[in-house]
Amino acid sequence: MESKEWTAKAGEELRIPEGYLRDLKYEILVLSSKKVFTFRCVSYNLKGQTTIFRRVIMDTSMRNARGDITLHRVSYHEQVILANTGFMAIPVPQNEVSPPQADSKREP
Repeated sequence: MESKEWTAKAGEELRIPEGYLRDLKYEILVLSSKKVFTFRCVSYNLKGQTTIFRRVIMDTSMRNARGDITLHRVSYHEQVILANTGFMAIPVPQNEVSPPQADSKREP
């Protein structure tokens, strides 16, 4: 399986080859009891209690205590499998080719 990661310091441009951002069709909002996070993918397939996501782009940027990004980091995974996890799939507008944004600070 192919995985890649791109990083840039805060304030620097994060350069991701367009081929990895092309055809992203779904914004996935994962609803777990410990953390809510998002990623984008080209497709997904439900198999019972398991879901297979294909061509996943995930923003895993590091943030300080105030929520400011200290390190931009985006990763690509050919396949991500989630089991027994709730999620919502939201269609992405076809003309949008940006990676998902890092989760903002969420108030309880």
